[in-house]
Amino acid sequence: MKLAAADIGNSRIKILIDNACHSFEYSKNSIRYIRQIFKEFSDDEIVIAISSVSQKKKDFFLNVIYPLKNITAIAAEKILDGYKQIDFSKIIGMGTDRKLGLIAAANFLKPPFYTIDCGTAVTANFVNQNYICEGGVIFPGAFTQLKSLSKHTEALQNITTNWEIEQIGKNTDDAISAGIIFSIVGGIKEAIQCFSKEEGIKKLNGIITGGYSQFIYPKLLKEKYKIEYRENLVLEGIISLLKQ
Repeated sequence: MKLAAADIGNSRIKILIDNACHSFEYSKNSIRYIRQIFKEFSDDEIVIAISSVSQKKKDFFLNVIYPLKNITAIAAEKILDGYKQIDFSKIIGMGTDRKLGLIAAANFLKPPFYTIDCGTAVTANFVNQNYICEGGVIFPGAFTQLKSLSKHTEALQNITTNWEIEQIGKNTDDAISAGIIFSIVGGIKEAIQCFSKEEGIKKLNGIITGGYSQFIYPKLLKEKYKIEYRENLVLEGIISLLKQ
């Protein structure tokens, strides 16, 4: 039997099976991509747990895999039942993806620790020294900010993010890139400082993950934060729970 995980975000689908991760944006070709992934394992029974921020996109995914008779799909929320290492009882309405990231992080870090997930939204999440989740911070991600500017400002169209920029912009495109990157890095730093103050520790351990986290990670390292980069943290959380 093969264990698999699916992380269905607002803009991308990520699938982890047999230690290989497949990631792609939603498009007309999504159905073909998904079925190609599972075609290789047509002789195996597959159990896949699905975390999704969108019921509509989750239903799309389920409809794609439904004809594949060797696959059993379960909601990630179901495998959270009975999990006890991290106490989430103090938090109301925390998304499953945020919980799964923290659950995965607990396999690599001792508390207190935090996770940063850079996607449509940036989420910063914190677990204290007693394995109690204290909550976190959510703010718009890079592409959400960029899309909002393009939508609401007629003069700012067709702008892309320059991830390499580290200073104020000399033209409009670079100025916007700098503003977006500075706001994200600044927001993350403020969240980490808040977590550190809460715990009375100067240097907290953390993990950063998500779609464009590889660009934000080096900027945090320059600031001497004790942070690791793991590309597929949510998927790792799903697989660890399935193994349990």
